[in-house]
Amino acid sequence: MPPVERTGSDHRPEPGPETTLRLLAAWSVNQLEVTRPLSTNHGDALVRLAEAQGLLGPLVAAIDTGVIDLEDAAAQRAGHRHEAALWWCLMLEQRLLEIDQWFAEAGGIDYMVLKGAAVAHLDEFDPFLRSFSDLDLLIAGPCMDRALDVLVSHGDRRQEPRRRPGFEGRFGKGVNTRFDDGIEVDVHRTLCGGSHGYRIPLHRMFSMSDQFEIGGRTFNAPAKIHRALHACYHAYAWSQTPPLRTVRDIASYLCDPELPLEDLTAEARLWRGEAVLALAVKQTLLELDLDLPQWKEWLATTPVDPRERDLIERDRTPRQTPFQWSTLREIPWNDRLAFLWGVAVPSKELLRSRNQNHLTRLIAGSRRLLP
Repeated sequence: MPPVERTGSDHRPEPGPETTLRLLAAWSVNQLEVTRPLSTNHGDALVRLAEAQGLLGPLVAAIDTGVIDLEDAAAQRAGHRHEAALWWCLMLEQRLLEIDQWFAEAGGIDYMVLKGAAVAHLDEFDPFLRSFSDLDLLIAGPCMDRALDVLVSHGDRRQEPRRRPGFEGRFGKGVNTRFDDGIEVDVHRTLCGGSHGYRIPLHRMFSMSDQFEIGGRTFNAPAKIHRALHACYHAYAWSQTPPLRTVRDIASYLCDPELPLEDLTAEARLWRGEAVLALAVKQTLLELDLDLPQWKEWLATTPVDPRERDLIERDRTPRQTPFQWSTLREIPWNDRLAFLWGVAVPSKELLRSRNQNHLTRLIAGSRRLLP
């Protein structure tokens, strides 16, 4: 991307808030040269969009360093909204400290911190740049039920009853929970749903970790190479429209000299996720107009199997059936019966939450199977 520049003879219309925010996201990743401040007549809209996309940090940094020139009212509003977002992050980190203590008191839970808090402390020049709205924990499968029981015993509430005892720790993607004060904790068994979620070598993730500190306590997070792949999966294996904050995360990993292309692509092959990585790289380069010749060459010389592309589309498209047959193929043979039983015969609590019983569920399922 060329330097962000405006000249006196440039009479082209000012970029809209979407384009401006993409420019700032790219600038915040690789510190592009800025010869003259970028200006916009859409200050209020830009602030609202930055808040919605999780990029108030880069916007405030751009204002403070003179990269963008906003009217005073919009600049002040951006600062106030970002300050509020950071206060919320402090509340989330305080809750993370409490959860870590609860897990320790329960005899220890094998877990890692994902996404927001981990990325802010490990991958940003300053955590100030990366706000986040909830907590994401990756729990080792055998600890899943116990971790959820601990959280519930301290006032957390599951958004949906468990399907069957032990099902979530063996087959689920994760469980969404929420405290009465509004703090949400997403408890993950794996990083994404569908077929690709079963391909991820979770044992490898737990054997490689990075550490960061909050309040004098050390937390484990996935290794950088796994954080990079998680961002790709979060953006494109399970979502049609990823937030620009996640796209920026991917861009920062692609630009990171400590994360060579050869290492990241080799790890993606171990995950059988080359198609996910290729889609994420392609879309990120387009979205932020990044000039990364090595990655462009890799895309040009790495054909994506059409079947894998179709698999991604199926996994991230809402479906009427309880699962995809392509997902079942990723589950070991000796686990398929337990998986199918859990899908076909969920707990009464789960059915009751959906205003169903076993008979009405059977009738509805039979109707979906008919032409």
